[in-house]
Amino acid sequence: MRRANTSKRVRFLTSTRKCMYAGLVVSVGALLSATACGGGLSRPAMPAAQAGGPPASADALCAAGEEQFREQAFAAATETLDQCIAADPRRAYAYYYAGLAYRQIERVDRMAERFEMFVRLAPDAPERAQVEAILQTLRR
Repeated sequence: MRRANTSKRVRFLTSTRKCMYAGLVVSVGALLSATACGGGLSRPAMPAAQAGGPPASADALCAAGEEQFREQAFAAATETLDQCIAADPRRAYAYYYAGLAYRQIERVDRMAERFEMFVRLAPDAPERAQVEAILQTLRR
């Protein structure tokens, strides 16, 4: 069963779907490849060893939002990811996936807000350069 799920994830990540960002073409698969395979939203933006870590409900919300995103249920993913963010606003990848999902439902304003928070929370993330390029294009 695990193998089937992995192969489904690989097919999604290597898809050739493209998103247009004011003239900038970015492959959704390229944006996701570094995060989705490594655990996605369950990774907190801050060290997990901090006292009084995030509530368990945030973990469940983030996992559900990531799954909805992978299943391309983008509207549902935005709602769930926003709930995750409300439960634990330190989760950088919740902002990242929410930004990608908002783009898919053509809410560029909310995409920009989520991407800006992602960049603030995860300054060393491998996706940062691509996200900043998208934000720079939107500012022109």
